[in-house]
Formats: sequence, structure tokens, C-alpha cells
Amino acid sequence: MSLFFVLTALFEVQSIDIKWFDSTWEPLPGKKGAAYFRIVEMDSITQHYLATDYYSSGELYRTASYVSLEPEIRDGKFTWYYSNGRIQKEVVYEENKVVSYKVLNKTGEDELSVLMNLKGKHGEAIVEPMKVDKEPTFFGGNKALEAYKKDSLIIPNVVWTHMLEGCILVFFIVREDGSITDVRLMTKIHPDLDNEAIRFVSSMPRWNSALVDKTPVAVPYIFSVYFH
Repeated sequence: MSLFFVLTALFEVQSIDIKWFDSTWEPLPGKKGAAYFRIVEMDSITQHYLATDYYSSGELYRTASYVSLEPEIRDGKFTWYYSNGRIQKEVVYEENKVVSYKVLNKTGEDELSVLMNLKGKHGEAIVEPMKVDKEPTFFGGNKALEAYKKDSLIIPNVVWTHMLEGCILVFFIVREDGSITDVRLMTKIHPDLDNEAIRFVSSMPRWNSALVDKTPVAVPYIFSVYFH
């Protein structure tokens, strides 16, 4: 019986491939100088490579599923972890295409994120969600925004004649160059107010764009327009 368990353990160890990597994920011949290590197993049913990545300290970094490792073809669920063990981001891929994703902070709340186009080691195109390091802002800050509202927002007569008031939520995209596009309403009150909210937002000057690793990126934004 003991021989059976020994042989089984040897088989399991031999079926696992351990690889070492530096801080840029370049492969290393051994543990020396490694920032990460990876354990890879083959799922005989799905024919996928199941990779578990660790920091050199032994803390879990990522779990992943690949059709191919070279070139890298992601297929299935990828999960990244914070050092406290909580999920940092989770992505479902179909042959390197993102099907769904979420990015969370260390307390489990949703973070503003965007899909970034990356390149694999063999030039393959890989898309990965990245947390936005700096959210978009109105040029000049909140003080300038309040001044713009005061000067530019037109209060329709219907607000007084029909005693209307409320908040309209407006969705738009702040592009990489800070311009506002894809403006549309998420809530409505009255056609006159709705149209003014669209006009007001669409006529905004350029914003300071969002940044990911100091790179300008396009992000969605929801803006509140109050009428009272």
C-alpha cells in the first residue's frame, strides 16, 4: 500500500511543470533572481494548460487557463489576487478575446477599469483589464466646473411653470484626448430638461483624460445635471 502511494506521488510530481520568471516575466533557468514561479498542469479532459502563478515569496499571484502557452492563447477564467488573498481582477477569455471582466479594490468594491491592448512574448495580441490610476477630471477642477455650470446651464421655463426639479444622469465617454463623446441620458424628467442636459454636457470643453500607467485612456463617465 505504501509503495502505491509513493508511486502515485511521484507520478503527480512528474506531471507538474515548474517555471521561474523575472520581474518582467522573462523565463529563467532556475530560482535565482526569480520574481515569480509558475506551476502548470494539463487538464486531460479540456486539453487546457492550467497555470498557477506565485510571487517568489510563495503568495498566490494568478490562476489561469490556456489553450497554448507559446504563443499565449488565453481561454477560460483568469483570476489575479492581492497579497491579502482577495480577488484583484477576474476575466473570462475565449481564445484571447475578453468575454467578461471585473476589477476590484482590496475591500472587494468595483474599480473603474479599461481594457488595454497588450502584446505577448511572441507578438500575440492580448487584451487585459487595467485599473484606472487617475480618473478623468474637468479642466481646472471642481471650482472651474461649478463656474461652467453657472455660466452655461440654461434653466428651461418649464422648471418654474410646472414646478419641476430633479437630477438627470448623463452618460458619456471621456476620450484619450479629453473630448466628450457618446452622450446619452440614463434618466429623464421632461423633454425640455432632458434636451438641455444633453446640450450642456455635449458643449463641455475638453477634460483631463483618465490615465493608466501615465497613458491616456478612454473611460465611461456618469455626470449629474441638477435642475431646481
